Amino acid sequence: MKDNNGFITIMALAIMSIILISSLYLMYTYSLEYMIVTSTVNSIQSYYFSEGKVYLILNQSKYLNAIMPRINQFVKDIYIKIIKGISIYLDKEDLAEDDSNNVALANIYHDYDGRIILELKTKSTFNNINREVVSKITVINDLFELGIPIVSAGFLDEEKQYVFNDYMSFLRNSLELPELDRGIYGTCLEDYEEIRLINDSNAYNIECYRNGIEYPVKVETFATDKIFLIVRQNSIGSQVSFMDLNALGNFKLSGIIYVEGDLIICSDFEFNGILIVDGSIRIDPSANMKVNGILIHKGYENIEDEKLQIQYDISQIRKYGIYLPEFIKLEIRSIKSN
Repeated sequence: MKDNNGFITIMALAIMSIILISSLYLMYTYSLEYMIVTSTVNSIQSYYFSEGKVYLILNQSKYLNAIMPRINQFVKDIYIKIIKGISIYLDKEDLAEDDSNNVALANIYHDYDGRIILELKTKSTFNNINREVVSKITVINDLFELGIPIVSAGFLDEEKQYVFNDYMSFLRNSLELPELDRGIYGTCLEDYEEIRLINDSNAYNIECYRNGIEYPVKVETFATDKIFLIVRQNSIGSQVSFMDLNALGNFKLSGIIYVEGDLIICSDFEFNGILIVDGSIRIDPSANMKVNGILIHKGYENIEDEKLQIQYDISQIRKYGIYLPEFIKLEIRSIKSN
């Protein structure tokens, strides 16, 4: 009987030891899993804070304005390959509690497909967990970087057609003359039935006609060959004619031309930049037209005129596009965590 009591005691101790060891293991496993879950939650939260800083920079003018001059510089100058190490300082009130990472870094360069990219690097801390996020943001409006010389509904897929129509409506409602660099002549003409842009000796004349009057009711003269011309259509309709009185074949302009109405080319004409026509384009049998840059056309017919030669030129597009609203259009391409 005493031997049995001793055996039972030993078995009880063994079982208690096993239970104790199992309990300790379960407690350790629970503690470890809790720490892993907590660390994961903190890491995810830190990531969201870092990601939030990207949206903060893109949506608050006080931060965006700090980098826009560098973006404009890169867009205009095709010889700049990269701009590195731009610092963006975030205000303390825009940071989460206990997050002292108030500096975001930006680089501007060309991505794998040639598109201009603004790269933002942001870092955040949450419960002593650090996460850095790297985001790639396209800079130029998609419509201008399609690589095609004529952007028109007939040349685009269904998704891009919506983008195109929205942008043309936006220009019709919002386009106005911005502050232009020296040497660019800007004018906005409204409520005229006919407008003639004439190359005459050493100057260019713009004649504006209304109500069937034989003589122009308004004349503008400029000497530079760089122009930002906006023509608003009136209730009757507008017609813009380009003609060369010299007949020397040297009628050339650069910049941006926006026409609501019909564009008529009466003489040989060459244009470098962005030509936007919300109407038809007609070229006289004796004339030819050449565009180096891009033609954005919302007309009633597709352009299939052999007398119109258009060469897609991103350098001309970038040079003058910064004067158009929503030409610089920042859209997130990717966000990744380091």
